[in-house]
Amino acid sequence: MIEQSRKELLDRAIDSNPNAAINYVLRGELWLLNEEYHAAIADFEKAIMLAEQEVELCDWVYLPQAILDRARQGLKMAKAFI
Repeated sequence: MIEQSRKELLDRAIDSNPNAAINYVLRGELWLLNEEYHAAIADFEKAIMLAEQEVELCDWVYLPQAILDRARQGLKMAKAFI
C-alpha cells in the first residue's frame, strides 16, 4: 500500500512546480515500490522529458543528468515488470 502522506506531498510538490523532474522521479519510485507499474512508467517518462530539456538548457548539467539517469533506470525497472 502506498504511503499516502508521502504521495500527497509529492502530488503537492508536482502541483506547485510541474517542471521539476525530480518530483516525478520520486513519485515514480514510490509507484514502483508499490507495484503500480503503469503509473511509475508515466512519471518516469515525464521526468525524462523534463530532465532532457533541462540538460539542453543548462550550462552545468550534473544534477539534471543525474536526475535523467535515475529516471531512465526507474523506467527500465518498471517496464521489466509489465
